[in-house]
Amino acid sequence: RLKAYSSPEQCYFFCGLIACACTGLAWPICGVLFALMLSAMSILDYDVARTWTEWLALGFGFLAVADIVAQYFQTYLFEVIGERMTTRLRTDYFRSLLRQDMGWFDDPANALGVLTSRLAVDIKLIRLTVGQGTGSTVSSLTALLAALIIALIAAWQFALAFLATMPLLAMTEAINWALMKGGDSISKKKLGEISGSFGEYVNGIREVQSFSLEEVVTSDISELLQDKILLVAKKAAVFRGISAGSVQFIQLNVYALAFYIGARLIDDGLL
Repeated sequence: RLKAYSSPEQCYFFCGLIACACTGLAWPICGVLFALMLSAMSILDYDVARTWTEWLALGFGFLAVADIVAQYFQTYLFEVIGERMTTRLRTDYFRSLLRQDMGWFDDPANALGVLTSRLAVDIKLIRLTVGQGTGSTVSSLTALLAALIIALIAAWQFALAFLATMPLLAMTEAINWALMKGGDSISKKKLGEISGSFGEYVNGIREVQSFSLEEVVTSDISELLQDKILLVAKKAAVFRGISAGSVQFIQLNVYALAFYIGARLIDDGLL
């Protein structure tokens, strides 16, 4: 159904994918140019070394200009797609709300705060997922594929050895993403439950002031936030800290192992 909502911008979508592919190729090409630059600086012939460094410097300049253009079109095209899709989703969602029976709104699950939260926050998350999220995913996959091909061509022994550690990195990132997503979803769910009370207080602010209930309302809001939001946020923060520390620990150990494997291959004359 999301594809149907974004179907009028199919031309923008394909052009955005091309821009994402160009953006993803920027870093692997930059790595190749950087390696060539280091090799050129080790040339003993001054004239040859100067010629190589000048051409490689021009290559860095052209790569920077191309990356700027690709980044611009990637951001612009996917923002247009996400904005137009969000407008259609909010229009259809609001139209469906107007068609509901009166008794449907009496259900606490369909309180005013919950409905407005879905209209404002949830649809925005869909936009980020379909828009910039898709662009970032395509760009990352392009960079990964290009880097893998370059690594296999340059030093296939080292590339295969490093690929053996990829499941560890993928596992840690998956755990980190699951913990962060779980904490955010629970907090948003609790916030949607108490947003109905916030809406009632705001709509009845005249009655609150007339009966001098400001302290009662404030204490009630503080208790709701303390019981339903802060406790969940603290627990999520602890899990995020543990996951972030685990990710850093495994990543640094993988990098250390990669340097060790590279040094052994250099000693053996394979690199």
